[in-house]
Amino acid sequence: GPTVWLPAHAKDVTAVAFAPDGKLLVTAGADKAVRVWDLDAGRQRTGWDGTADPAAVAVAPDGRAVAIAGLRA
Repeated sequence: GPTVWLPAHAKDVTAVAFAPDGKLLVTAGADKAVRVWDLDAGRQRTGWDGTADPAAVAVAPDGRAVAIAGLRA
């Protein structure tokens, strides 16, 4: 498939997860941001800033929920 450039994070990406249907991508970064991407449109759908050092992300089997695991120092 085509390559899509997603200007996601100001710092390193620390975790990624695809929705089961392959249409959404969730990214987490060292900038304490989590982003949900619409891969067909090539743009951000939603996101959260200021999460506690996100270390892992997951997408529910139905694609309707995102789980974020964070670390606190």
